[in-house]
Amino acid sequence: MSKISQDDNQLLRVTKAFCLKSISYYFLFFLIGSIIISSGWGNELSVPNRSTDAITRQSFIKMAKNLSLKVREKFVLTEILTGNMPAFLKKLSTIIIKKKLSDGQVHTAKIFVTKDYLSLGSNKDFLRIPVNFLTAKIIAQHFNAIIPTKKLVDDIYHSATKKLRPRYLPPGPLMTTLSYYDKSNQMIQADLGLLFPRELIGGHKKDIVLSNRLLNKPNRIAIYGWHRISGRPIQPLSTIHISRYVDYSHGLRLISKKVLIDGEIWDAREAFSHPFFWPLFSDEGPISKILFDY
Repeated sequence: MSKISQDDNQLLRVTKAFCLKSISYYFLFFLIGSIIISSGWGNELSVPNRSTDAITRQSFIKMAKNLSLKVREKFVLTEILTGNMPAFLKKLSTIIIKKKLSDGQVHTAKIFVTKDYLSLGSNKDFLRIPVNFLTAKIIAQHFNAIIPTKKLVDDIYHSATKKLRPRYLPPGPLMTTLSYYDKSNQMIQADLGLLFPRELIGGHKKDIVLSNRLLNKPNRIAIYGWHRISGRPIQPLSTIHISRYVDYSHGLRLISKKVLIDGEIWDAREAFSHPFFWPLFSDEGPISKILFDY
Protein backbone atom coordinates (compact mmCIF):
# COMPACT_ATOMS: atom_id res chain seq x y z
CA MET A 1 0.00 0.00 0.00
CA SER A 2 1.39 3.38 -0.95
CA LYS A 3 2.25 5.84 1.77
CA ILE A 4 0.11 8.91 2.30
CA SER A 5 1.96 12.01 1.23
CA GLN A 6 2.48 15.05 3.47
CA ASP A 7 0.05 17.01 1.30
CA ASP A 8 -2.56 14.27 1.66
CA ASN A 9 -2.14 14.31 5.43
CA GLN A 10 -2.60 18.06 5.51
CA LEU A 11 -5.71 17.74 3.35
CA LEU A 12 -7.12 15.09 5.68
CA ARG A 13 -6.46 17.30 8.72
CA VAL A 14 -8.16 20.28 7.08
CA THR A 15 -11.11 18.15 5.98
CA LYS A 16 -11.48 16.66 9.47
CA ALA A 17 -11.34 20.11 11.09
CA PHE A 18 -13.93 21.43 8.65
CA CYS A 19 -16.28 18.53 9.33
CA LEU A 20 -15.94 18.93 13.10
CA LYS A 21 -16.55 22.66 12.80
CA SER A 22 -19.61 22.06 10.61
CA ILE A 23 -21.00 19.54 13.09
CA SER A 24 -20.38 22.01 15.93
CA TYR A 25 -22.24 24.77 14.09
CA TYR A 26 -25.08 22.39 13.25
CA PHE A 27 -25.32 21.29 16.88
CA LEU A 28 -25.25 24.92 18.03
CA PHE A 29 -28.06 25.93 15.66
CA PHE A 30 -30.04 22.84 16.68
CA LEU A 31 -29.52 23.68 20.37
CA ILE A 32 -30.59 27.31 19.89
CA GLY A 33 -33.67 26.18 17.96
CA SER A 34 -34.53 23.68 20.68
CA ILE A 35 -34.18 26.32 23.36
CA ILE A 36 -36.44 28.70 21.45
CA ILE A 37 -39.09 26.03 20.92
CA SER A 38 -38.92 24.62 24.43
CA SER A 39 -39.06 28.04 26.02
CA GLY A 40 -42.33 28.78 24.24
CA TRP A 41 -41.44 31.12 21.39
CA GLY A 42 -43.45 34.32 21.44
CA ASN A 43 -44.21 33.89 25.11
CA GLU A 44 -43.36 37.42 26.20
CA LEU A 45 -45.40 40.60 25.80
CA SER A 46 -43.29 43.58 24.74
CA VAL A 47 -44.04 45.79 27.74
CA PRO A 48 -41.50 48.15 29.34
CA ASN A 49 -40.53 47.42 32.93
CA ARG A 50 -42.91 48.93 35.43
CA SER A 51 -41.48 51.90 37.30
CA THR A 52 -40.96 51.37 41.03
CA ASP A 53 -42.89 54.57 41.74
CA ALA A 54 -45.81 53.81 39.36
CA ILE A 55 -49.28 54.16 40.85
CA THR A 56 -51.26 51.13 42.00
CA ARG A 57 -54.97 50.33 41.95
CA GLN A 58 -55.79 52.33 45.07
CA SER A 59 -53.85 55.40 43.94
CA PHE A 60 -55.36 55.27 40.46
CA ILE A 61 -58.92 55.13 41.80
CA LYS A 62 -58.29 58.12 44.06
CA MET A 63 -56.72 60.14 41.24
CA ALA A 64 -59.26 59.24 38.55
CA LYS A 65 -62.57 59.04 40.42
CA ASN A 66 -63.67 62.57 39.49
CA LEU A 67 -62.38 62.57 35.92
CA SER A 68 -64.68 62.52 32.89
CA LEU A 69 -64.78 59.31 30.85
CA LYS A 70 -62.73 60.94 28.10
CA VAL A 71 -60.01 62.22 30.42
CA ARG A 72 -59.97 59.00 32.42
CA GLU A 73 -59.46 56.99 29.22
CA LYS A 74 -56.43 59.14 28.34
CA PHE A 75 -55.09 58.67 31.86
CA VAL A 76 -55.43 54.89 31.57
CA LEU A 77 -53.76 54.88 28.15
CA THR A 78 -50.78 56.89 29.42
CA GLU A 79 -50.27 54.57 32.39
CA ILE A 80 -50.51 51.39 30.31
CA LEU A 81 -48.21 52.57 27.52
CA THR A 82 -45.51 53.46 30.05
CA GLY A 83 -45.62 49.92 31.43
CA ASN A 84 -47.82 50.34 34.50
CA MET A 85 -49.11 46.79 34.28
CA PRO A 86 -48.68 43.83 36.66
CA ALA A 87 -45.75 41.60 35.76
CA PHE A 88 -47.94 38.50 35.43
CA LEU A 89 -49.38 39.89 32.18
CA LYS A 90 -45.98 39.83 30.46
CA LYS A 91 -45.61 36.06 30.42
CA LEU A 92 -48.00 34.74 27.79
CA SER A 93 -49.88 31.43 27.79
CA THR A 94 -49.81 29.14 24.76
CA ILE A 95 -53.09 28.07 23.19
CA ILE A 96 -52.97 25.11 20.80
CA ILE A 97 -55.65 24.98 18.10
CA LYS A 98 -56.17 21.90 15.93
CA LYS A 99 -58.62 21.79 13.04
CA LYS A 100 -59.23 19.73 9.90
CA LEU A 101 -59.09 22.07 6.93
CA SER A 102 -60.28 21.83 3.33
CA ASP A 103 -57.39 19.53 2.34
CA GLY A 104 -58.71 16.88 4.74
CA GLN A 105 -55.66 17.21 6.99
CA VAL A 106 -55.52 18.37 10.60
CA HIS A 107 -53.46 21.54 10.96
CA THR A 108 -52.14 23.06 14.17
CA ALA A 109 -51.89 26.69 15.20
CA LYS A 110 -50.43 28.19 18.34
CA ILE A 111 -51.33 31.60 19.70
CA PHE A 112 -49.82 33.35 22.71
CA VAL A 113 -52.21 35.22 25.01
CA THR A 114 -52.19 37.15 28.28
CA LYS A 115 -53.20 35.10 31.32
CA ASP A 116 -55.83 37.67 32.25
CA TYR A 117 -57.37 40.89 30.95
CA LEU A 118 -55.62 44.23 30.72
CA SER A 119 -54.83 45.50 34.20
CA LEU A 120 -53.27 48.59 35.74
CA GLY A 121 -50.99 48.46 38.77
CA SER A 122 -48.68 45.91 40.38
CA ASN A 123 -48.95 42.18 41.07
CA LYS A 124 -49.93 43.06 44.64
CA ASP A 125 -52.46 45.77 43.85
CA PHE A 126 -53.97 45.90 40.35
CA LEU A 127 -57.25 46.78 38.68
CA ARG A 128 -58.63 44.95 35.65
CA ILE A 129 -59.27 48.03 33.60
CA PRO A 130 -61.89 48.12 30.83
CA VAL A 131 -61.09 50.37 27.85
CA ASN A 132 -62.97 51.45 24.75
CA PHE A 133 -62.22 50.09 21.28
CA LEU A 134 -60.09 53.06 20.21
CA THR A 135 -57.87 52.72 23.28
CA ALA A 136 -57.72 48.94 22.87
CA LYS A 137 -56.39 49.27 19.33
CA ILE A 138 -53.68 51.73 20.37
CA ILE A 139 -52.54 49.47 23.20
CA ALA A 140 -52.48 46.38 20.99
CA GLN A 141 -50.43 48.12 18.32
CA HIS A 142 -48.01 49.61 20.84
CA PHE A 143 -47.24 46.21 22.35
CA ASN A 144 -47.01 44.40 19.01
CA ALA A 145 -50.19 42.51 19.81
CA ILE A 146 -53.67 41.96 18.39
CA ILE A 147 -57.23 41.74 19.64
CA PRO A 148 -58.83 38.26 19.53
CA THR A 149 -61.62 37.09 17.26
CA LYS A 150 -64.86 35.56 18.52
CA LYS A 151 -63.54 32.05 17.78
CA LEU A 152 -60.30 32.69 19.63
CA VAL A 153 -62.23 33.92 22.68
CA ASP A 154 -63.94 30.51 22.75
CA ASP A 155 -60.62 28.70 22.25
CA ILE A 156 -59.01 30.69 25.06
CA TYR A 157 -61.89 30.01 27.44
CA HIS A 158 -61.88 26.27 26.75
CA SER A 159 -58.08 26.21 27.24
CA ALA A 160 -58.21 28.15 30.51
CA THR A 161 -56.82 26.22 33.47
CA LYS A 162 -59.12 28.10 35.81
CA LYS A 163 -62.62 29.08 34.72
CA LEU A 164 -64.41 31.76 36.73
CA ARG A 165 -68.15 32.32 36.68
CA PRO A 166 -69.48 35.67 35.42
CA ARG A 167 -70.29 38.17 38.14
CA TYR A 168 -73.05 40.68 37.43
CA LEU A 169 -73.71 44.11 38.84
CA PRO A 170 -77.06 45.94 38.51
CA PRO A 171 -77.36 47.63 35.08
CA GLY A 172 -77.52 51.40 34.85
CA PRO A 173 -75.36 54.53 34.68
CA LEU A 174 -72.96 53.20 37.33
CA MET A 175 -71.70 50.56 34.88
CA THR A 176 -69.13 53.02 33.50
CA THR A 177 -67.86 54.22 36.88
CA LEU A 178 -64.66 53.32 38.71
CA SER A 179 -66.70 52.14 41.69
CA TYR A 180 -68.20 49.41 39.51
CA TYR A 181 -64.81 48.62 37.97
CA ASP A 182 -63.33 48.13 41.42
CA LYS A 183 -66.31 46.21 42.81
CA SER A 184 -66.18 43.84 39.82
CA ASN A 185 -62.44 43.44 40.30
CA GLN A 186 -62.86 42.56 43.97
CA MET A 187 -65.48 39.90 43.16
CA ILE A 188 -63.17 38.35 40.56
CA GLN A 189 -60.30 38.34 43.06
CA ALA A 190 -62.48 36.62 45.63
CA ASP A 191 -63.41 33.91 43.12
CA LEU A 192 -59.80 33.55 42.00
CA GLY A 193 -58.59 33.03 45.55
CA LEU A 194 -55.09 34.24 44.70
CA LEU A 195 -53.20 37.52 44.86
CA PHE A 196 -52.75 37.34 41.09
CA PRO A 197 -53.32 34.68 38.39
CA ARG A 198 -50.45 32.28 37.83
CA GLU A 199 -52.21 30.43 35.02
CA LEU A 200 -54.64 31.17 32.19
CA ILE A 201 -58.05 32.21 33.52
CA GLY A 202 -61.29 32.93 31.68
CA GLY A 203 -65.02 33.49 31.96
CA HIS A 204 -64.99 36.66 34.06
CA LYS A 205 -65.23 39.34 31.33
CA LYS A 206 -66.75 40.08 27.94
CA ASP A 207 -64.02 40.38 25.32
CA ILE A 208 -63.38 43.19 22.91
CA VAL A 209 -63.06 41.34 19.59
CA LEU A 210 -62.18 41.79 15.94
CA SER A 211 -65.15 41.03 13.71
CA ASN A 212 -65.95 41.47 10.04
CA ARG A 213 -69.20 43.08 11.18
CA LEU A 214 -67.13 46.18 11.95
CA LEU A 215 -66.52 46.63 8.21
CA ASN A 216 -70.12 47.84 7.91
CA LYS A 217 -70.10 49.52 11.32
CA PRO A 218 -66.67 51.15 11.59
CA ASN A 219 -67.63 53.39 14.51
CA ARG A 220 -68.76 50.54 16.77
CA ILE A 221 -67.12 48.18 19.24
CA ALA A 222 -67.55 44.39 18.91
CA ILE A 223 -68.11 42.51 22.18
CA TYR A 224 -68.42 38.78 22.84
CA GLY A 225 -68.07 36.23 25.65
CA TRP A 226 -68.57 36.17 29.42
CA HIS A 227 -68.82 32.39 29.41
CA ARG A 228 -70.87 30.42 31.86
CA ILE A 229 -69.26 27.37 33.46
CA SER A 230 -71.23 25.30 30.93
CA GLY A 231 -69.11 26.91 28.21
CA ARG A 232 -71.95 28.97 26.68
CA PRO A 233 -71.34 32.73 26.48
CA ILE A 234 -73.79 35.16 28.03
CA GLN A 235 -72.89 37.83 25.50
CA PRO A 236 -73.40 36.91 21.82
CA LEU A 237 -71.36 38.82 19.26
CA SER A 238 -72.65 42.38 19.39
CA THR A 239 -71.83 45.70 17.73
CA ILE A 240 -74.64 47.66 19.39
CA HIS A 241 -72.36 50.12 21.20
CA ILE A 242 -70.30 52.98 19.74
CA SER A 243 -66.52 52.54 19.66
CA ARG A 244 -66.00 54.83 22.67
CA TYR A 245 -68.37 52.85 24.90
CA VAL A 246 -66.91 50.98 27.86
CA ASP A 247 -68.31 49.42 31.04
CA TYR A 248 -67.20 47.25 33.95
CA SER A 249 -67.98 43.94 32.19
CA HIS A 250 -65.56 44.51 29.30
CA GLY A 251 -61.99 43.25 29.12
CA LEU A 252 -59.07 43.44 26.69
CA ARG A 253 -57.14 40.21 26.19
CA LEU A 254 -53.94 40.71 24.17
CA ILE A 255 -52.51 38.15 21.74
CA SER A 256 -49.01 38.19 20.30
CA LYS A 257 -48.99 39.40 16.70
CA LYS A 258 -46.82 36.41 15.80
CA VAL A 259 -48.59 33.03 15.58
CA LEU A 260 -47.44 29.56 14.59
CA ILE A 261 -49.08 27.45 11.89
CA ASP A 262 -47.75 23.89 11.61
CA GLY A 263 -44.55 25.09 13.26
CA GLU A 264 -43.97 28.07 10.99
CA ILE A 265 -44.04 31.69 12.14
CA TRP A 266 -46.83 33.83 10.67
CA ASP A 267 -47.93 37.40 11.12
CA ALA A 268 -51.47 37.30 12.53
CA ARG A 269 -52.72 39.72 9.90
CA GLU A 270 -51.69 37.30 7.16
CA ALA A 271 -52.81 34.19 9.03
CA PHE A 272 -56.27 35.46 9.96
CA SER A 273 -57.00 36.59 6.39
CA HIS A 274 -55.42 33.61 4.64
CA PRO A 275 -57.78 31.87 2.15
CA PHE A 276 -56.79 28.43 3.46
CA PHE A 277 -55.75 28.83 7.13
CA TRP A 278 -58.39 31.32 8.32
CA PRO A 279 -60.66 28.63 9.91
CA LEU A 280 -57.98 28.10 12.56
CA PHE A 281 -58.63 31.62 13.83
CA SER A 282 -62.12 32.70 12.75
CA ASP A 283 -65.66 31.35 12.43
CA GLU A 284 -66.90 34.24 10.25
CA GLY A 285 -64.64 33.83 7.23
CA PRO A 286 -61.22 35.39 6.62
CA ILE A 287 -60.74 38.42 8.86
CA SER A 288 -60.28 41.51 6.69
CA LYS A 289 -56.83 43.08 6.86
CA ILE A 290 -58.54 46.46 7.12
CA LEU A 291 -59.46 45.62 10.72
CA PHE A 292 -55.76 45.46 11.58
CA ASP A 293 -55.14 48.99 10.34
CA TYR A 294 -55.07 50.64 13.73
